[in-house]
Amino acid sequence: MGYRSDIVIATTKKGMEYIESALDRSGLGQLSEYADQVHILPSGNVHIVLYGWKWNTVYPDVLAVEGALEEELGGEPFRFVRIGEEAGDWEEYDSGDISEDMYIYPCQYIGDSRDMPIIPDFGVHDMEGLIAALAQECKSLGSDLPDRLRTFSPVMDDVMHKWEESSL
Repeated sequence: MGYRSDIVIATTKKGMEYIESALDRSGLGQLSEYADQVHILPSGNVHIVLYGWKWNTVYPDVLAVEGALEEELGGEPFRFVRIGEEAGDWEEYDSGDISEDMYIYPCQYIGDSRDMPIIPDFGVHDMEGLIAALAQECKSLGSDLPDRLRTFSPVMDDVMHKWEESSL
């Protein structure tokens, strides 16, 4: 199997087209053949999700994507985050001029035997959306959820504090 990484690239639609062009120039096909998910955000920006890649430049697809990033996606703003299998193995960089919805960050989680995160994915990517999703989840699961979520991390404790303030 080998060592694998999960990658997310946040960029504009033009930045995504630049990656697609790099893959095409290398004779590697379309981005849709490689991306596990492409999230188109309300702003029109995108998050490209690549799960389980052997992120090494000996592979032509990695070389093409890294080449596009080194060329800064033709001047388009972007953010790149890679998380490897080992604890603490992550890499992140960006073009320096990213919008708020492009800010993604590395975060390792504790999973279960099905490799599912213990902390649920609410399908939101901003603090306000997360708070709203948590509030809705609290209503449906009961009042002990804020205390249970608070135990996961200081970040979650901060989110729950903001939720409590917003629900007063």
